[in-house]
Amino acid sequence: MPVNATNLGSALPVMRRDAIMSYAASVSGGEQSRADAANMWLETELEEQNQRVYRKKYAQLKFAAGLVIPIRATVSRGKKTGSYKMFSHRGMAKWLTTGAWKDIPRASTEADRKYFQVREYGIGYGWEFGEMEEAQATNTPLAAEEAFAAKRGSEQFLNDVSAHGDDKVGIHGFLNLPNMTVIDAAPNGSGTHRWSTLGANAKTALEMKEDIDLLKRTMRAATNNVEKITRVWLPPSFWERTTSVVIPGTAKTAREFIRETFPEIVFDELDELETAGTYGGPCIMASAVTGPEDIWIEAPIQYEVHGPFQDGLSWNQIARSSTGGVITPYPQALLRMDFPEDA
Repeated sequence: MPVNATNLGSALPVMRRDAIMSYAASVSGGEQSRADAANMWLETELEEQNQRVYRKKYAQLKFAAGLVIPIRATVSRGKKTGSYKMFSHRGMAKWLTTGAWKDIPRASTEADRKYFQVREYGIGYGWEFGEMEEAQATNTPLAAEEAFAAKRGSEQFLNDVSAHGDDKVGIHGFLNLPNMTVIDAAPNGSGTHRWSTLGANAKTALEMKEDIDLLKRTMRAATNNVEKITRVWLPPSFWERTTSVVIPGTAKTAREFIRETFPEIVFDELDELETAGTYGGPCIMASAVTGPEDIWIEAPIQYEVHGPFQDGLSWNQIARSSTGGVITPYPQALLRMDFPEDA
């Protein structure tokens, strides 16, 4: 369309930069100072647009998002301790004989109360009066971006605690629950433990399957044949390896082979497993419980923002949350397999 001083702004999206500068010079009457001013205006507009578009990307926090374990609250706000009852049952019937009614065995029930700690955690953010003036002048969403940073920081903390716990405050994580069974993977004939090891001694698809078989056998033994594995999480290095290992003579990958062999198990990858093993290396987690009644991340306060509070020419906001870490009445229904370092 024809461009003039009136419609210059609406024409910008479809004009080349050199066309804009040529027009700016022409309407300035050839005055270099006015042309330079137009150039500075254009640079400012371009820079401002870019600042509004981009935000750094971060890895997904699967624990904080409830994608590994459900998040729920069983403890009332303000309480520092939670508990649940675990009932056990005894007794077995026997054959009745004439006149032996007084000798009938009695069943009994016992209740054991289990306790866990709940701790609050927080993060703050704020700004000075001058910072807000500068943000308004440059059309920068300072308050929104600092609020995003605080929310991300709180989620990162919950994610780390849910994965690893913190023994100093009595909070347990998914990877170090008390009474959880922990075993070492079996080496192959060449002495290799880890799926990620490359070369002639690398584990085959069949040997990877044998590791899953060992997990299943161990789970049955640890729970007296009560529990069966329904989910398995792999570290990224193992997960990636399952697509590059191929069964000889076929086009089938180890991942396809394992999924076909264990259709009852859901396989997924979990970043935190890469260095969570006893040897400072990778581990595999297996679970027979995933429902919110059987295992959960205790979170009575799920991120509340308070404020802003003024302090002179500064304004501050405080974000408050609480957690009891990972809670499960059935720790033996979880199993961790560690992988010693390969030579």
